[in-house]
Amino acid sequence: MIGGRLHLGALGAAGEIGHQTVLPGGPLCGCGNRGCAELYCAGHGMVSLRNRHYPGEDPDLLFTLHVNEAPVQEYLDLLAQVMATEMIILDPGIGFGKDLDHNLTLLANLEHYKHFGLPLLLATSRKSFINAICPTKPKDRVAGTIASSLIGALQGVDMIRVHDVMEHKQFFAVLRETALRWSAWNS
Repeated sequence: MIGGRLHLGALGAAGEIGHQTVLPGGPLCGCGNRGCAELYCAGHGMVSLRNRHYPGEDPDLLFTLHVNEAPVQEYLDLLAQVMATEMIILDPGIGFGKDLDHNLTLLANLEHYKHFGLPLLLATSRKSFINAICPTKPKDRVAGTIASSLIGALQGVDMIRVHDVMEHKQFFAVLRETALRWSAWNS
């Protein structure tokens, strides 16, 4: 989820931050969107640059031989823009060497990180803290992941990284549609 909505391409869910559109109307990405960051940060961007401006040139030599030329400089500027603006996100790092108390404290206080003014990512999908609360195999931690995703959404996280995209889409769609009609939610 990005900006409170599931990020979808024409071919389904875009599961990575690299599928954010950075150049509307840009080249078509495999996810179905146009102008995804991934296209510029992966080899596709270099191949496209070579094909348009340096046909037949060895891609490994593009920067060595042409670094001061306008097409290469424009490509590097776009890469810098993608990395410096679109890709800076704050991840409180749930998991990663923390015990259960540390993880739950982070999860309960996500709104604290909003003051930095950066997009906030929550990545609790199938993490071991869920297992510490309710012992299960990773593939069986969907409900715990959705519960922690809801806690994050209620605190205003901008992105939720999950393995089980369709289950999250269904959960948040039913929640949204029900909340719109539930008077207690709207009071």
